[in-house]
Amino acid sequence: MSHYFFTDISRLSSQTTGSEFGPAGVTSSPIHDKYRVTSLHKASANTLAYAVCKSILFVQENSSNANLVNIVLKPLEQPPFNLPKVKFYIYKGVKKSSLIDGNNIATDTDLYDSIILDYAALNTGATTAPKEILGITASVLTTDSISSVFNEANFDHQLPVVKAGDSIGMFDKDGFGFEIHLEAFGFEPTIAEARTHENTILVPQLPSTPTQAEFFEHWHDKEVILNYLDPCAYWGSFFELGIKVFSGTTAALKKESNLVTEVLAKFTNKNKVYIDIRNEFNFSINYFKNYGTSATNNTTDVKLTKGSSVQTTVDYYGNNWPILILDGTGFGTTSNNHQVLGISLPCGNGDNPEPIVYVSKGLINKQAKLDSYSGKKRFVNLDNNNNWTSELKTALYWSGGVVAGVTFLKFCKRKSTATLPSVNMTQIRRDDEVDCIFRINPDFNYASLENVLFIFEDDIYLESSNTEIGMYGFLLATDGDIVMFSRYPTSINLSESIITLAISSKESIVSVFDTLLANANIYSFVKSEYESSTDNFYCIESYKSSNSISPKLEVSLNSLLTLMLSRSELNSIVQSLLNSTSIIKKFPIYITFSDKTIETDDSGRQYKKNSLSIKAFTQIGQSVEVQNFQILSTPLKFFSNGNL
Repeated sequence: MSHYFFTDISRLSSQTTGSEFGPAGVTSSPIHDKYRVTSLHKASANTLAYAVCKSILFVQENSSNANLVNIVLKPLEQPPFNLPKVKFYIYKGVKKSSLIDGNNIATDTDLYDSIILDYAALNTGATTAPKEILGITASVLTTDSISSVFNEANFDHQLPVVKAGDSIGMFDKDGFGFEIHLEAFGFEPTIAEARTHENTILVPQLPSTPTQAEFFEHWHDKEVILNYLDPCAYWGSFFELGIKVFSGTTAALKKESNLVTEVLAKFTNKNKVYIDIRNEFNFSINYFKNYGTSATNNTTDVKLTKGSSVQTTVDYYGNNWPILILDGTGFGTTSNNHQVLGISLPCGNGDNPEPIVYVSKGLINKQAKLDSYSGKKRFVNLDNNNNWTSELKTALYWSGGVVAGVTFLKFCKRKSTATLPSVNMTQIRRDDEVDCIFRINPDFNYASLENVLFIFEDDIYLESSNTEIGMYGFLLATDGDIVMFSRYPTSINLSESIITLAISSKESIVSVFDTLLANANIYSFVKSEYESSTDNFYCIESYKSSNSISPKLEVSLNSLLTLMLSRSELNSIVQSLLNSTSIIKKFPIYITFSDKTIETDDSGRQYKKNSLSIKAFTQIGQSVEVQNFQILSTPLKFFSNGNL
């Protein structure tokens, strides 16, 4: 499963300062903090664009130049290392004439060759194909999400699939760009973003004495940058594996020092490394203001040990954005292909007495050799020493200097018997295993969903006991009148496990699990039907194993893994959120439960009975705080294979 560089390296010019991904200063009139998420480039001559991987393709007009178009690729393959899932690659500044000739698709690319084979099979003897196949004339609005283009029947023709390394158009030498969007729940870039020539995130600067509400909103708005990835860091992540790069008509594998000197050297950010540290809810480490200085000061110190140097303290938010960026200074020299980086994190003055880090993407040094954190070793228990964690050891690629790349860490909380400090006003803390597992997005058009499945591999931390923990993705599925919210394991700290999901419907929702199991690498499942005098249930047992010889371990996750609601119930919930004048809808909204009781049905099986509530942010005067709101008074029943 090879991945390719996005253009011809022999024609790509060295990037100029001010064109690179990342913090880009401020704008004036009005003053905004600016972050560029498009990597901008020029070339010595018009240069071919190549598909990074096998993808579905969609074309849109470039809003800055009528002679240019942009290409969106939805990948059907993910990179061969533990990045968060790539949602889209967007190629900006492709010459329209290289794709469209009158009313037909131009014939000079592999894209045409791929399309015409299928089109000719349906239209005998056809040697041309209409431009509508590219989706360029589709009746989509600038406010529509890019995802909707791929999920809905907007076209008379099926959108084309391109292979890795296919030429898909010709970049304009005078200016083009490349973007990488990551998959995350709540992140739905619009068609307007697919049409821009350059995409920047602009956040109004804070006043000199901001209110607590202004401060929280400012830093919330900056979180959006975490949904984008620096292309240079992406290519640098192929340091050991290599990536295929075209030079003229020939593609060759570039890795290690050749990747650095021949490819990354063209980028301004060739020596920039991103250390992306999230909390257990997948926001930046101090989003809830529980690890920093105060509610109106985002300074969040972390301690770093670079190579053999002494430990130093840096502010994680020191570049004015919610990510730590290192440039390789302070490491000293080495003859190895890596440098060791030690990281100690704050424990929040008692808020995280038993810290654990999940290494979503990171390298580990093993006897002077590099390996990736993998399997249950990605869960690293850390000690709490005087409000600091013990040091997590990771490594960065090195070739005459640090190599562009990214490390993703999730800083989470194990269950603890310690007395915790009071929750601060902007903090969400889970009360128990079923609390705040599912998130509601009131802007999402749930009502329009018809028998669809969305899978978000956002890696939310869940724990049923100190020995049964895992990272979970989010599933949203509809079938008939049923809408299903589900959390499924993407990584678990056991080699083999059984998860039972009790689903209060006998609709054909089981078919959804065929897709879920395939996507989640869960290898088999069995259906069993449970009946009581008043209710019917499907129990889906999903079986995931990395070691078929080891004894079977049953994970008695007492958390609510699956929540089934009727459309009318969900619509009522969403409408209540939309109508609320108290809830701030741009901030995260989580489902929680109240009036929790344990009851027994006619067959002697216990179940939990709860009323549905939400935890959401509300503004009171000049302050923002989290509150509970009951939104569905009808009790819901949940069954678990573990103890209730």
